[in-house]
Amino acid sequence: MALGGDVWGSSNPAAWSTLAQREVALYADQAYTLAELRTGAIRVALPFRMATVAAGAQTFGFEEFRITGGMIGAARAFRLGTTRRVHAGLAAHVQNLSFENHGSATAVSVDAGVLTDVLPRLTVGARASNLLGTGFAGAPLPRHLTVGAAFRADPRLTVVMDLDQEVREELSVRAGVEIKPVPMLAIRAGAASAPLRLGVGAAVQVNRLTADLAASIHPVLGVTPGLGLSARF
Repeated sequence: MALGGDVWGSSNPAAWSTLAQREVALYADQAYTLAELRTGAIRVALPFRMATVAAGAQTFGFEEFRITGGMIGAARAFRLGTTRRVHAGLAAHVQNLSFENHGSATAVSVDAGVLTDVLPRLTVGARASNLLGTGFAGAPLPRHLTVGAAFRADPRLTVVMDLDQEVREELSVRAGVEIKPVPMLAIRAGAASAPLRLGVGAAVQVNRLTADLAASIHPVLGVTPGLGLSARF
């Protein structure tokens, strides 16, 4: 939530304005190792002088049940005082839900986020998702309000914590840590409540290419492996 430099902007669209270079990223996962619950996504972020513009597409599911969507958004940094900046972003999503032989439905949602440094090593952020409260034919999409903080203890260690409230669910607490034993390698671990989940991952950066490998672990449903690849240019 409070980390910058994220091309995906899924946690916070304000993070796009912290990108210094153009970036394109690919991602895929398979929920609980089931082929029917496979996700594939692409995202592009382009920094300009006035703002950073991002766009992407995503698909989830299989032939009989599928959710496809597109996203477009923008983020910009605003000066606060002489040294501090506040990053703000908006993202608009279009999603299509289709059932084989049972038709389809489309929904549009909007997310907003902010991000700022409150201390040299401490960043805070917030995001509100589905501001319009839209859904598929009377079935509302989730609405989240999330706040978080990231503390950079030193260049090799970052600790993050988020509080996420979905309007129909109990509060979820999330925490994670990233360790960089060497500049090209990042090792990550985290946990979340409501529902309980654990996560582990690693990223390797070689020049302008970064490869990410991650796994989310649910104590009952099992493991969700994920793979990402991004390039800066």
